[in-house]
Amino acid sequence: MARFARQKKLKQQILLNGSKVFKQYGLSIVPTVLFINKEGVIEDAEIGFDGPEPLRKKVEALLRKE
Repeated sequence: MARFARQKKLKQQILLNGSKVFKQYGLSIVPTVLFINKEGVIEDAEIGFDGPEPLRKKVEALLRKE
């Protein structure tokens, strides 16, 4: 996964070996994207992957909330 992220020049943080976090938040589906605010609170989540457009829309909506 780390190599893939470097090759694709991904800028978002990617949790590697996140089984502890998955258990902590009761997650079971990969991929899961958590949108965490500055205070560390989960604002939203995207379960699975339907392409970049749904992620972009969620990010834009969350940024408008600030």
